[in-house]
Parts: sequence; C-alpha cells; structure tokens
Amino acid sequence: MVPAEILRLAFGVRYGPHLKVIDRAGAIVDEILRADGSPFGPETFPFNESSPVQYRLFNPETDSYLLINSQDTILQMPLETHDANQVNDAAREFEEYALEPLRKIGGVNRIVRYGIALHFKEDEDMALKNTPVANTC
Repeated sequence: MVPAEILRLAFGVRYGPHLKVIDRAGAIVDEILRADGSPFGPETFPFNESSPVQYRLFNPETDSYLLINSQDTILQMPLETHDANQVNDAAREFEEYALEPLRKIGGVNRIVRYGIALHFKEDEDMALKNTPVANTC
C-alpha cells in the first residue's frame, strides 16, 4: 500500500532503431488488441491512428494511449489505486501483451531504457506548504 492514491501510470521503453517495427505495425497492433486475455483490447483502446512514423491506439474518454514507433513504445492509462501491486501487475501485462509482440513480430531485441512514471493524488494535509520554487523567487 502507498499513502497517496496513484491516479495514472505510464510505461516507456526505448529500444535501438528498428524501422521494421513501422513496416509490421499492423501485425503488432493486431496481436496487442486481439491476444487471448489482452488487457489492451478494443474496449480499452477503441480508436487508432497511424502515420508514416508511428501507430497509436487511444481512448479519448480515459485519456489512455499506446504509442509505437521505431524507437519507443509508451503506454499511459488511469489506475486509481493505493495498491502498488497493481502497478506491478500492469508492468507484467505491458511486458506480455505489448513488448512481447514487439519482440516476436517487430524484431525488437535491444532495449536501451525502460521507465515508469506515476501520477499521485496530492493530499492537501501532506502537501509541501512552501514549494522549492516559492522559496527561491
């Protein structure tokens, strides 16, 4: 359990340039959307858009998206929990249902950086009363 509520999470992966990811984006996205048990199916991402350099699945109602290009894959979605185990579960799902198709279909084999960002709900009682910026201005 974490003291503050986690409102959103984002996972980002940077890999060495793999231009064939864009060439095979349709097959990768089909696998992400339609794999048995995928948490990233059409109900999570009902819309998609593509350009010559990237593919994006998104849901404007939840402000969620999964972005894939030749060097990065980024997932952002709401979470709304105090349970850090749900973050671990989401990381496993991202690995299994998004990164695995990138490896198998897109040939991604060299991850350079893997990151996570969490957006916490600020608790008024615990918030910093004097922010560092306020102290220096």
